[in-house]
Amino acid sequence: GVNRATLGGNGYSATTLFAPQANFRLDKADLLTAVSTVSRIRYDGAPARDVTDGSIGLTWQRVLGRNWTIAPGLAFTNEHAADRAFSDLAKTASLEFSGSLPDGLRLRTAGSVTWPDSRAPESWAASARKARRTRLSLTVTKAFDGGYYASLSWLALRTRSNLGLYSTARRQLQLQISKNF
Repeated sequence: GVNRATLGGNGYSATTLFAPQANFRLDKADLLTAVSTVSRIRYDGAPARDVTDGSIGLTWQRVLGRNWTIAPGLAFTNEHAADRAFSDLAKTASLEFSGSLPDGLRLRTAGSVTWPDSRAPESWAASARKARRTRLSLTVTKAFDGGYYASLSWLALRTRSNLGLYSTARRQLQLQISKNF
C-alpha cells in the first residue's frame, strides 16, 4: 500500500507498505496466521526520522464454539532510521476475544502490550528510550435491515516511557453508523 499524509495542507510523510499474509488451517477449530511486513516511511521535514522496518507476527485463532473465538498473538518489529535514536526493536503480545451476544449483537475485545526499545539516546537525553505501550479496546456491533450497521467502540492507549516526553494516555469513545451497498 501507499499513503501520503498532510498536516495543515502541507506534506508530512509518505509511507509504502508490503504485508503478505499466510493462513494455515490446523483443524476445524484452529487457524494459524503468519504475517510479514516491510515498510518505508519518509518524513518531509525530518529526514533523520525516515525509517525502514520489517516485522513478523504469528496469531493463533481458536473457535471456542457458538461463534466465539480467542486469538493470542506475538509480533517482532525491527526499525532502522537514519538517526539511531529513532531506530527501535519492539516486541508485542496481543489477545483478542470475540463472539455473538443475544439480540444480534456482536462483541470484540482486544488488548496488546508493546515494548519498543530505542537503540541510541536522542541528542537531548541521557539514555535511550525504553517504553511500554498498552492498548485495550471493546466494540459492540449490531446489524440492521437494509444493510445498516451500528457500532460502539471504546479505546484506551497508554505509553509509559523512561523519557517523560513520550509518556501519553488517550481514551476514545466512538459511535459509528454505516451502510453496505
